[in-house]
Amino acid sequence: MKVTDLLPFCSKRERIADIASPWSAGEFTFATNGVVLIRVPRLAEVLERTRVPETTKAWPREEATEWHPVPDCEVPEDLLCPECKGSKRRTTHCFKCNNEGKMEVSSVIMLGPAGFQARYLKPLSALPNCQVGTFDERGPVWIRFDGGDGVISTCHLNR
Repeated sequence: MKVTDLLPFCSKRERIADIASPWSAGEFTFATNGVVLIRVPRLAEVLERTRVPETTKAWPREEATEWHPVPDCEVPEDLLCPECKGSKRRTTHCFKCNNEGKMEVSSVIMLGPAGFQARYLKPLSALPNCQVGTFDERGPVWIRFDGGDGVISTCHLNR
């Protein structure tokens, strides 16, 4: 595993700089975008940092009862914000898009009893032999792949 393999799992949002790149802690190197957390054996070129998310409580409390391969899925294009028309306002706050200029379109993929956003599931398909382990409809749930593991948060479905 290389640092470049972890970058798709780092946050791309300007306002979340603490998770914009991988970090190391103890014997592991981590990457997260706030929905997916990836853990691999420590990479020597990735340094420890002081401001990083707490990871010890992120892991599921139960073992997976079902393992699913990551399906092929399409990620819908983001929509231009109808409120600020993509201006990414800096003088006033756009409550529709949080000054991002675009709004994400949801696309839920079901794996067993759990639903996942396609935009977070799709990058997992680049990890070797990646599988998602579910045990109920609530998350987070396990991810395993050759060379590491992780967790992904499920969608909260209205049933």
